Amino acid sequence: MELNTSNPIHVSDERGHFVKCFYENSHPSPSDFPIREVFTTSSKKGVIRGLHFQLPPKSQSKVITVLKGRIFEVYVDLRKGSDSYGKPVEIILSEPEDKLYPSSLHIPSGFAHGYQVLEEGTIVLYLADHPYDANLDSAISFNSFKIDWPIEKAIVSDKDSSAISFYDFESPYRLK
Repeated sequence: MELNTSNPIHVSDERGHFVKCFYENSHPSPSDFPIREVFTTSSKKGVIRGLHFQLPPKSQSKVITVLKGRIFEVYVDLRKGSDSYGKPVEIILSEPEDKLYPSSLHIPSGFAHGYQVLEEGTIVLYLADHPYDANLDSAISFNSFKIDWPIEKAIVSDKDSSAISFYDFESPYRLK
């Protein structure tokens, strides 16, 4: 399943840059995607974050935008009954100035996602439709699938290193 990617509106002049990451028709309409949380991550080259998601009843839909640098993004459909269930999709996202790759991706509820940072000092912006809830925070192992992570020597958190395998995960998500 292809998710909605986009390049933000980007204008440069002698003063610097203006980037509009989220606007009408760029991703789900604001009425369908009430923004409840906004945060950024800054990561070293080689870091793998994920594959993360938040469980019901407060599943998160997210729009992620690479503000600086590049990432190797992986997302996986966790919705049982979907034709794309359990099939990872890989895409490179980069900062708005790089026109070769999209810089934003909408990840709906029912998908896990993660990424590996390809450039030092990469910054990713997240917009989420539900606040973070530590009791519902979850992850599946980034090694659950045959993913060719671009940087062999990865930096991974203890949480992500010990995440459950996709094949041991009982998904609460169903295709609607």
